[in-house]
Amino acid sequence: MKKTLVLLTALLALLVMLAPHALAAPASADVIGTWYLNEMNMGGAPLNPSDFGMEMTLILNEDNTAVMQMTDEEDEVGTWEIADGQIVLAQDEGETIVFSFIDGNLVVEKEGMAMILGREKAEKEAFEIAPVRTDAALADFAGQWNLHIMEANGQMVPAAAAAAFGFDISLAIDGNDVVMVMFGMEQAMEGDVSEGVLVATIEDEGETVFISFYLHEDDILSCNLDEDTLLYFIKAE
Repeated sequence: MKKTLVLLTALLALLVMLAPHALAAPASADVIGTWYLNEMNMGGAPLNPSDFGMEMTLILNEDNTAVMQMTDEEDEVGTWEIADGQIVLAQDEGETIVFSFIDGNLVVEKEGMAMILGREKAEKEAFEIAPVRTDAALADFAGQWNLHIMEANGQMVPAAAAAAFGFDISLAIDGNDVVMVMFGMEQAMEGDVSEGVLVATIEDEGETVFISFYLHEDDILSCNLDEDTLLYFIKAE
């Protein structure tokens, strides 16, 4: 479990503030079975661990043995008991994790975050990408755009989760002027539309860098930040 907590802490490094919930002292029958990590909560913002390509399952057996399974990790075994109204999980490696039973979920707060495990595995919302418009004109790209989804190394990461990594990105387009704000820094570019694609240019140490922006039929704007990162924006209201 130690490796699990180290990984999650690296992903989320702010203070957690959970809204009040109903605490209950569980009986063994309430907690025996399989539990799925469905949510990580940071600063009141829920994040789906599957957005990071991560899954975690906790199995609490009737004989008080336990098994924890996590993506790309060996199973970790241990024992569990109910003490002072909480579920205490003792890993064979020496780590002890204390869960609260809140609103029918198992909740653990550790290193400034909360992990919430439920009986049913939460389904990840699919992100459908509409076709690119080929008739878009320069005026169609105009406006203030906020990050909607970031695709990094094949993983779809919603804006809230990307912000937890420090990826606070926005885009402003006014005529040929294109300004991208990333990590609090502005990058000004000059763009023009050709065959429905807005191509912006940047002069970087004597070299010209091209970034292409595409307008989709569902009014989402996308661009390739680099070969491994694709950004999707929605227009600010």
